Amino acid sequence: MQILEKTSKFARFGGPIQLASNALATIKGIDEGVFERVMSKFTFTGTRMNGIKDGIRTEWYTKFEAITKLAEYFKLPYTGVIDRPDLQEIMLEEVGGDKTVRTDSTFQSFEQLPNNEGVRVTLADGTVVEADILVGCDGIWSAVRSQLWNEPAKGPDSGCTYSGYTCFAADTVQRTDYYFDVGYQVYIGPGKYFVTSDVGRGRTQWYAFLALPPGSKSRASNKEYLYDLFSKGKEGRWTDELFKVLDATPDDAIEQRDLYDRPPSVLKPWSKGHVTLMGDAVHPMMPNLGQGGGQAIEDAYVLAERLGALKSRSQIPGALTGFYLSRLPRTAIVQGLSRIASDLIVSAFDTPFQVPPLSWSSKCRARGRDASPATPCPGPGGAPSRAASWASCLPAGRPACALPPAPCSRDAPLTPLAVADSSDGASRDYSTNRTSRDGSTPGTGRWEGRGGSTTSSRRRSNPSCPESSTRNSGTSTPSRPSSAQRRRSTASLTRL
Repeated sequence: MQILEKTSKFARFGGPIQLASNALATIKGIDEGVFERVMSKFTFTGTRMNGIKDGIRTEWYTKFEAITKLAEYFKLPYTGVIDRPDLQEIMLEEVGGDKTVRTDSTFQSFEQLPNNEGVRVTLADGTVVEADILVGCDGIWSAVRSQLWNEPAKGPDSGCTYSGYTCFAADTVQRTDYYFDVGYQVYIGPGKYFVTSDVGRGRTQWYAFLALPPGSKSRASNKEYLYDLFSKGKEGRWTDELFKVLDATPDDAIEQRDLYDRPPSVLKPWSKGHVTLMGDAVHPMMPNLGQGGGQAIEDAYVLAERLGALKSRSQIPGALTGFYLSRLPRTAIVQGLSRIASDLIVSAFDTPFQVPPLSWSSKCRARGRDASPATPCPGPGGAPSRAASWASCLPAGRPACALPPAPCSRDAPLTPLAVADSSDGASRDYSTNRTSRDGSTPGTGRWEGRGGSTTSSRRRSNPSCPESSTRNSGTSTPSRPSSAQRRRSTASLTRL
């Protein structure tokens, strides 16, 4: 096997990449030794709080508990991140380094050889290489795909479309109050959203996704541009948590790029003869689900499994066809969900959600009471008051003890809920999003699976009332089946 690499040499470049539970389980299925090496450089985020926040008010809209619970249910590794250079270094060493990876080798064209003899590849410098199989994994602007489908690698006729978003991104080091509690959070608002994620060793990786036309550029200072966007919009100034991240980021560390993807390749085959495509070359996707790298890893596993079962070169075309047909449904779904995630965030949350003030009658109905007829409250000296009476909201037969302590205040607020969360033995104060946890620290290392969780809510009551209202619910983690691990070798067949 040979890997044709366009760059002249390996260099430590690029930020962290998320590997979700499915990607980690696939790596483990391929080679447990490689999996252990990845774990030694890994930072877990799936063990902590993750979700979507209001970008203005800093309140959680929803928390992605399934990330943790599904991993526990299926006994999968928790989601997390690893630096790309660390992952590349591990992979390079495992495949044989310079003996396998041929650097400074830019693909130019391929030729299918007759009688199932394989494929001939010509490089930009005129070098010719022959192999049994050519796997095009050369990214969204794939030159292999361009020839296979007879279309431009880039441009309006390439099939790659602008996602509608440009992205600013950087890594920084900052001290946060929520470091031990939060893995990643998505701040949402009109026409844009901002993502932060812990990536280990005190670092934060962040992205600003903006719904702007392709080619939109900022002013000379990316930081000033983002400051204005997130402070002077019609929705008002965004949360201070966002600006603290920007303050901690050097201006020259912020990069901008337009985001492209392509629709699922349902009508065009990934494979022809002895040539096939995988990864971003055939199913590039938006980064919202963190599945770009994960789906490429799954591709590699399935392809190796198919090729490992072959007995002769004549079976290669059929095996490559079976490979892409088996992968098409799953990758198409993930591609679609990755694109929809951006559109839903921007469209469904066009303005930060605000609960409109309830009228007095609405407050009554919210408590299940009849708002009419209204009975005036006695004011000073027994004169009727303009304030509506709480008694007018009582259903027939309701005891007087149901009245709140301040019965004649028109502006009495709806009673808030006091929430206590005892998940994984932690005591959490939701007003500060802080959790005290014994013996557990985020970052590198392994975490044990969490147990059940219990929540309770209590309604404010009149001290004179004998009644109280408390509700409790609990969930427990069921037992899970173990997953099979298989490893396939293709070195005997694939020379390229």
